[in-house]
Formats: sequence, structure tokens, C-alpha cells
Amino acid sequence: MRRGSTLPLVMVLVLFLMVPLGFWFFYSRNSQDNVKGANVSGITNGMYVTVSSTGGTWDLVRYLCKGRSECVGSLSSGLQLETISGGNAQKYQVAFSYESGWDQYAFLKIYLKPGWGSHERTFDINNIGTIPGTTVEVLDKQQVVLIPLAPIKSGFFKSSDFSDQ
Repeated sequence: MRRGSTLPLVMVLVLFLMVPLGFWFFYSRNSQDNVKGANVSGITNGMYVTVSSTGGTWDLVRYLCKGRSECVGSLSSGLQLETISGGNAQKYQVAFSYESGWDQYAFLKIYLKPGWGSHERTFDINNIGTIPGTTVEVLDKQQVVLIPLAPIKSGFFKSSDFSDQ
């Protein structure tokens, strides 16, 4: 092998080592803690509930009601919103933001029931939270929380604690 042919080979190897090291050095020094294009904003108007479950899956059911009498009419009275489900958890927080479509309603009715495929059990309400005017009713042997929507329209509050323990 000729002596002159090793110099280009060494230069290529050095180049292959220096480019990744230079790239890493440049971007680690100038990196920021945020992700471009991502926006994480907190909920400013709404509430959260806390769920503690050791007995399996659960469903958090929500209804909007125009008045208190509509809410207490039956367990399924009012406009049903989406059901949120979960599994075994300790003090799991589920947050809801107030939506503009809720303006024509006065109350939010929420309760927990065992999820599909889970054994029968009841969820007790240990604490009704800090939303003024919140009450607990019993409908069809189920504890239900009635939450006035006016306070959560302009603030973020802690609502009920549900537990099957």
C-alpha cells in the first residue's frame, strides 16, 4: 500500500467522527426546554374530581341540566356528556373545562359507576369540594353530585372525591 493513500482514509474517518460530535455539541448547548409546536396550557375555568378505586374499572358519567328539578328527575335525566373511564387508581384527578355550549344549563350532574366487566360496587362521595352550592343527592341508590355551573364559569375549583374503598 502506498503511503499517500492513508491520509485520505484518516481524514474521512475523522470527518465521520467530528460531524456527529459537532452536531451534538451545537444542539445540546443551544437547546431549550420546550418542544416546538407544543402548547401546554392549564384549565382556567372548570373543575376536577378525584377518583380512588381498588375494585377495577369505573365510569364517570356527566349530565347537564337546565334546572335542579331536571337533575333529580332520574339518574339519566339531562343532556348526557361523554363518559370518562379509568381503572384502579389512588386519588386520580379528572379535570373538566367549562365550555361555551354549557351557557344554557344551570347544573352539572356527575356520578361514578362500575365500568364494563367490573364487579358491582358503590362509589361513595367523601368530600363535595369547594364549589359553592354543590349538593349530594341519592338517585336509584346512587350518590350523585349536583354542581352549579355559574361558579366554574369564572374559576377553577376542586370538586368531589369519589371512592369505592
